[in-house]
Amino acid sequence: MNKSKGHGEKFTRKADEFIGALLSEPSIQAAARRVKISSATATRWLNDPGFKEQYRAARLESMERTTARLQSASLAAVEALVQIAEGGESESARVTAARAILEAAYRGLEMRIANAAQVNVNQGISTSFEDLVRSLASPI
Repeated sequence: MNKSKGHGEKFTRKADEFIGALLSEPSIQAAARRVKISSATATRWLNDPGFKEQYRAARLESMERTTARLQSASLAAVEALVQIAEGGESESARVTAARAILEAAYRGLEMRIANAAQVNVNQGISTSFEDLVRSLASPI
């Protein structure tokens, strides 16, 4: 990111604060207000290739942390759904839980098929859809 003369550490600190605000505020304007920079400065920074790269890296890191957190909580969520599906007080709760489990399992299988197909394409292997499904239908 191009630094203007005289800004130095304060500039870097403000840019870092702005990136943090962009990750948590609902709009660019709200992020700019939070760190007390003008809309013009926000726009200029967002158009700067160095700032864009720092912001992209921060978004990626944030998504990786979020995904890891969701994955760590998923086992407990599945257990809760299974308990409701098996012994929920109402038929509606049991059906809703069972549907959620089946939908998640189906999406997981779809992702495994898509990933396996992409690996095959990358390796130049020709495999039918049916063969991919058969090879992935069993539990990991």
